[in-house]
Amino acid sequence: MFKFYTTYDIISEINIQILRSKYSLQLFIDYNDLFFLSKNLLQISNGNTAVEIIIVSNNDKKSLKFVNLSKRLIDAGVTMYWYRSADFFNEEEFFGVFDKTYVIANINAENLIDNAEEFVRLKDSFFKTILLKSKKIELLSGNIDVDFLANKTIAQRNEKVVLSWNIVNAYHASIDPEIGDISLSGSKTIQILKDQSYVLTAINKESVISKKVYIKVFETKEIEFEISVFDPILKHPIKIESSILNDGHYGVYFGQSVKISWDINMIGKLNENSLGSLPLSGFHEFQILENTTFNFTLNTLDKTQKKNLVFHPFEDAEIYDKLKGKTPESMNIDKKAFSSVWKFKIIRAIALIFNKLKIK
Repeated sequence: MFKFYTTYDIISEINIQILRSKYSLQLFIDYNDLFFLSKNLLQISNGNTAVEIIIVSNNDKKSLKFVNLSKRLIDAGVTMYWYRSADFFNEEEFFGVFDKTYVIANINAENLIDNAEEFVRLKDSFFKTILLKSKKIELLSGNIDVDFLANKTIAQRNEKVVLSWNIVNAYHASIDPEIGDISLSGSKTIQILKDQSYVLTAINKESVISKKVYIKVFETKEIEFEISVFDPILKHPIKIESSILNDGHYGVYFGQSVKISWDINMIGKLNENSLGSLPLSGFHEFQILENTTFNFTLNTLDKTQKKNLVFHPFEDAEIYDKLKGKTPESMNIDKKAFSSVWKFKIIRAIALIFNKLKIK
């Protein structure tokens, strides 16, 4: 004898009817319904009732909780299928067919047909049709293959990074922290804020495997330059420091060779007004003949930095004579300016006092 029953509270009614099934049970339900019905499903599956379940979802993601429940049901003899359909999922036209003779359906289906036998046969036929289009949920075993990559592993703070993965022979995967359950193949764009390790975990019936991706985040720091000059007495370059009172101002000897060096460990573009575009690691060397200013600009992902370097040459005849021996004769320098050694030593001393220059 065929019969059917429609209700708004379909899952509660199905849950009651599950234990009354003797031979077969077919359920067309969604992801969340399975947890509500799980206790009675596990009880009936240990008997002689053939249980087939089609899970309707609008995506392919399966939580670890769902996978663990599916494993228990499948181990108990339940046959489970996954059917992805946003339309069926949103319409919620769920139903259960009991012993091929009794259907409990959502009340929205009440007006479809009046004849009980025809209604039951219709639902049974519909179930078989969807079954052919569904993917059987298998309890995979053996080795799991995981590819887990980031498009960049060194990034600036707030920069976007793309994680991508492909997993074979697993039935559940997740990424921690924050991302959670994932499909077996896909990608995710994240905005990186700090040094972070992302861990992908994939499981099947026998195995659990984890793969990690570590992303290093560099904060934007103040750009720094190293200044060195050739010392004609020591006969090798020495590093000098800027003025204590005026950062970025340097005192050097007239005609001295000056070298500006930098090594910027950040992503960005470096430019100087007169030198143009520069590499992020490099140097510029010149001979000081007059007050000289360099205006550097570094553009990074999150800010623009400017740094001015000002060089003040001081005359010293004794130093110049030593430098002259190291420089080309073609230097256009007025020799009369160096006729009095003591005069330029006094000038140098006064300049150093006023500018508070610290020269190493």
